[in-house]
Amino acid sequence: ISFLDDDDEFLPDKLEVVHRRFARDGDLVFYKNGIQFVDEEGRPLFSRAWRFHLRGPQGPEALENVFIVGGSFNTSSITVRRSIIEDKLEYLRRIRSSSDTFMLYSAFLSGRGILAEPHILTRYRLHGASTMYNVKSFDGYLRNRVMNRYGVLMDHIVMAIMCRGSRFHENALRGLIQAKVAYMIVHGLPGLSRDMPSPGLSPGEILYWVRFSLSRPSRASRLRIALRSAYLLALGWMPGGLRLEVERLRYRRIRARYWRGELHRD
Repeated sequence: ISFLDDDDEFLPDKLEVVHRRFARDGDLVFYKNGIQFVDEEGRPLFSRAWRFHLRGPQGPEALENVFIVGGSFNTSSITVRRSIIEDKLEYLRRIRSSSDTFMLYSAFLSGRGILAEPHILTRYRLHGASTMYNVKSFDGYLRNRVMNRYGVLMDHIVMAIMCRGSRFHENALRGLIQAKVAYMIVHGLPGLSRDMPSPGLSPGEILYWVRFSLSRPSRASRLRIALRSAYLLALGWMPGGLRLEVERLRYRRIRARYWRGELHRD
C-alpha cells in the first residue's frame, strides 16, 4: 500500500520502483523513498533522502535511531506491505494525523524488513496553509498548531496501547510523554477554546522523561536532550500570556523560513 497525501505527488516511476522492491524481497514490509520539496507552483526547492536497511527483528534502540533521522516523516514517501496492518485496523481507525509514525511502529512490531533508499520518488508541496504550518495568519497558525498537537497526542495514546506488552512499549511511552509536553505548551492559550482537555502530564512521567534524557550514551547528547527537555517543561509551565508571545516569535520565524523556502531543510 502506497499512501498519497492530497497536496503531494508521486513521480511517474514511483509505483514501478516500489513494486520491484517488494517483489524482490519477500520479507520487506516497510519502504521509504526520498522527497523533492516544491513550492506552491511546483518549482523544486530542495530534497531530502534517507538510507537504512534493517533485516529481521530489531530492538528499541533501532526504532529510536530511525525516528531520530526522520525515518517516519511524510506518509507520501512510505509504502507498507498490507499484512502488517491488517490485524491493527482497530488502532488505525483511531489515528488522526500520525499515520506515518503508526506505519513505522507496525513495521517494527512485525519483526520483518525495513528499507529506506535515497531515490526521489515523491514531491512534497510546501504551502502556506499546510496542516503542519499555516503561515497565512497568526490566528490560523495558532489554531492549526493547537489542533495538530492535540491530534498527535491522541494518536500517541493509541500507539502506546498498541505497543503494550511489546519490546517497543518504552519507545511508545516516551513518544506519548513528548506529545503531552508539546501539547501542554499550547494548551489554554489566551483567546483559544477553553474546552480542550488537559494534557494530563503526571510527575512520574516527567521524572521518567528526565531519567531517559540523562541516560543517553554520549555526554554531548545527554546535555543537549536534557537542556531541551528542561526548556520545553519550563515553557509549558509559563503563564499563558508569555507562552502566547513565544508562539508569536515562533510564527514570525517559521513565516520567514517559509518565504525563503527553507522549511524541512534540516
